[in-house]
Amino acid sequence: MIWHRQFKLGKSNYTARHIIVVLLAFFTPILLGLPILYWQSGNTLQERAQSASRAVIEHVDDILDNARKVTEDAAPLIEKPCSEIVETLRIKATTASFVRSLAVIKNDTITCSTIYGDTRLPVTSAHFYDDRLALIAGNRVSPDRAILLYRWKNGTSSILAGIDGLHIIQLLNSHEMTPATTLIIGSYRLEQDGKVRNISAGTSNSILIRDRSDKYPFSVETGFHSGALRDYILSRHLPLIILLVILGGLSAFATNRMTVNARNMTAEAKRAIRNHEFIPYYQAIVRSDTHEWVGAEVLTRWDHPLEGMILPNSFIPFMERSGLIIPMTAALIRRVAEEFRLLEKQLPDGFHISINVSAVYLADPELIKSCHYFLSQFSQNKIRLMLELTEREAIEPTPELLQQIHTLRQAGILIALDDFGVGHSNLNYLKEFQADLLKIDRSFITGIGSNDFSRHVLQSIIDLSQQLGLRIIAEGIETRQQADYLQERGVQYLQGFYFSKPQPITVFQSHMCQHLSGQKPKRGK
Repeated sequence: MIWHRQFKLGKSNYTARHIIVVLLAFFTPILLGLPILYWQSGNTLQERAQSASRAVIEHVDDILDNARKVTEDAAPLIEKPCSEIVETLRIKATTASFVRSLAVIKNDTITCSTIYGDTRLPVTSAHFYDDRLALIAGNRVSPDRAILLYRWKNGTSSILAGIDGLHIIQLLNSHEMTPATTLIIGSYRLEQDGKVRNISAGTSNSILIRDRSDKYPFSVETGFHSGALRDYILSRHLPLIILLVILGGLSAFATNRMTVNARNMTAEAKRAIRNHEFIPYYQAIVRSDTHEWVGAEVLTRWDHPLEGMILPNSFIPFMERSGLIIPMTAALIRRVAEEFRLLEKQLPDGFHISINVSAVYLADPELIKSCHYFLSQFSQNKIRLMLELTEREAIEPTPELLQQIHTLRQAGILIALDDFGVGHSNLNYLKEFQADLLKIDRSFITGIGSNDFSRHVLQSIIDLSQQLGLRIIAEGIETRQQADYLQERGVQYLQGFYFSKPQPITVFQSHMCQHLSGQKPKRGK
């Protein structure tokens, strides 16, 4: 599969899976940050477009207010001859803000103009939108400059005010980070370049806002030129983009290191399994009334050639995550069988060997084969194998798993719930797995004599076990007071430093022989 294909980069080999994971770690901050950055920047530009639109409308309204006022003031002059009114019209046009020229129109013909004087020029009414406003590209005096026309009309006569398009063009280009702003009147638009174009010609700008004047028949479109959003982000948020890239790089670096370390750890653990570096240590389990050694729990140690002896808390979680817990435990079961097979004649009948089993191994069919191999190494009834279900992982009681446990029990293998009362161990496990023994967690034992809560919980577990007919092993015994307290309350088996520390097989054998011969060594040695 491509997922596991090897690629050589530099001096190292990497799988496609490793490369994809590192790339995902690099791009995740960027892919999460950039959409937010684009969304925020888009909102900012839209707000600016809205602000620009309203500003243009307000200013154009002011310009047209001046045009309306001057045309209304000139209305009484309509019926007079041009020679009598032309100078008055010129004075009004000169003194009125924004107005460039005034003209009198009768029956769609200009009869008097501040530019041409007494004249006869045709006017096309169709160019006027709502009979009031028109945009033209220019006239004979200034053919290349846009002109905005405002008409005050009374019947067939009207006053026409010409407004220099330069005022509007400057307005369209006046805002910071200028939006692409266009003035729309009827079928024509005036753009920022000063050109009047037909509205059907289209535009290359992205339109964000369309707004209309409440006073006059025109509208404004605002947007941004193509690439404006990109340019805005690069100009305003380049440091943030660089930060996202740096975070992506750091994430990829950390992921690569962790993946490489995990890969190295996996290779190291596989090597350790091949070289039998995971070795069993044994801690005695004793009867509470006589303190007779009746069993032992197998506790794993990693005898690393460089690091020395490594305790299980440092490697068991990794072995479970990586799936190597199965071959490690299988190898450990075989080694325990080999070591105790040499001690078979020295052991009392029914001696318990307790081995911790993870949830993933409990569901593996190979566990039954390992258990059968273990029992086949001893005479019948000489050894009782006990599997302790650890609490580090939740165990889902599937039909297949329950059938596996049933098969194990039929083979005479005991089932114990480890660290009952903490972790995932609960009453449902008692119901589903039909355990033979409960192991009380050491946290409840240390509270004997000092912690009322722990003592009450401990008593509840003992009462429950007695009602269900389950035997109890209490671990973590460190004092005579704790041992006596538990024995008085009916706990059958005890385990802890008070009786024996975890020991390699040679030391364990020596101490066990002393106990069996009545020569008890010093407590906890």
